Amino acid sequence: MSIPENVRTPTVLILGAGFGGLELAACLSESVPGEVRVVLVDRNNGFTFGFSKLEILFHDRTPEYVRVSYRDLVRPGVEFRQEQVTAIDPQTRHVDTDRASYDPDFLV
Repeated sequence: MSIPENVRTPTVLILGAGFGGLELAACLSESVPGEVRVVLVDRNNGFTFGFSKLEILFHDRTPEYVRVSYRDLVRPGVEFRQEQVTAIDPQTRHVDTDRASYDPDFLV
């Protein structure tokens, strides 16, 4: 089921692309495709899984070799934004970053 074109799509803003943020974004992408707009914000462009650090220590891999880009992980219907959060007002759900301001329907 998708939202009719004349109805505004609710926005879910997820701050932080750690395991929790990535999992929520993936779940929303799969369970309610087209029903919400998902925006995932993180100051980094990717991350290194904990166990991958062993590759750096013991197998002469570079950090870049084991680093996973967030853009490679996001699912359909999820927008990734590399931005630094500068202010959060939890009462109004207003978020400012170094590049934009957000007033989402849901803030995680």
